[in-house]
Amino acid sequence: MNAHPHSFIVRHRAVTRNTRRSIGLSLAIATAMTGLSLLIGGCDATTPSAPTAFAAGVTSASMSVGVAANVAPSDSAAVAAVSTAWDAAWNTANPAGIAALFLENSEIVNGRGQLVIGAAAIRANHAAAFASVFKGSRSRGIVRRIVFLSDAAAVLDVDNEVTGFTSLPGGAVPTQPGLNLQRHKRVLVKRNGQWRTALMQLTTVAPGAVPPPAP
Repeated sequence: MNAHPHSFIVRHRAVTRNTRRSIGLSLAIATAMTGLSLLIGGCDATTPSAPTAFAAGVTSASMSVGVAANVAPSDSAAVAAVSTAWDAAWNTANPAGIAALFLENSEIVNGRGQLVIGAAAIRANHAAAFASVFKGSRSRGIVRRIVFLSDAAAVLDVDNEVTGFTSLPGGAVPTQPGLNLQRHKRVLVKRNGQWRTALMQLTTVAPGAVPPPAP
């Protein structure tokens, strides 16, 4: 009997080719699943975990991450500037300035879960607030994260502090006496070269949920 019959050599080569193909296919599937998980997660594997507490400091877009490629630095700065413009309008009791940051058909879910739909309603809502409970109050936002979904869509996360208010809307409880902390999440779109808010969610931080901010 031959030690290496021709049929055995052919079968051995076929098994070797199939094994290599199987390994290659497994690696390809693993790579694809990793890429899909990063896409769904909206950030890359090296993205640092977001801070859980409010941090003192100037507004910064240094946490900018996302799935979109080739995002211009000017867009990252322009998205972060929406938070700065919000503070500027709030601190001058300017409801028109607040409304200008939104699309005409935009929507806000406020800290009490109420819906405010449309830029005109957002302006009227803030005009009433600036004339009553938030008269003379001050807002300071700190950009926590920016995620670019595409070159014309982004999610802006801001940690916001409001101080100097006389009271809060019915049912709202301050995070600390004289201090209302909120998480702001905005979905922004770029229209005619300008970044505007399409959707905004405000979540009030409950008392004791985070340490007090640094002075």
